[in-house]
Amino acid sequence: MVKPIIQSGSFRRRVTLQEETETPDGCGGFTTGWVSVSDIWAQITPVGSASISRADNVDQEVTHTVMVRKTGNLQQGMRLLFGSRIFLINSVYDPDETGRYTQCDVREQSS
Repeated sequence: MVKPIIQSGSFRRRVTLQEETETPDGCGGFTTGWVSVSDIWAQITPVGSASISRADNVDQEVTHTVMVRKTGNLQQGMRLLFGSRIFLINSVYDPDETGRYTQCDVREQSS
């Protein structure tokens, strides 16, 4: 397998990795929120978009790939923040099986 050549300057977007947490609300239930785990340098590449019909609404879904240097704490279900943009992580994998990088397929959350 050919190793992809990724220039170190490609990782120029500073993103914040967050995980979802539940905290007791004092009434026997839980409140769900997001907690920052770490800040990492990333390469963000748009992949495509689609219009999705849901009930009476048509939503625009935008997908991206996010490449980072290998880190062990990225998981499906987490999210990445880049400025005011939110990217929900759909999948996490090693794109070239070398252990050097982690690639995430993400969906941009519409506001």
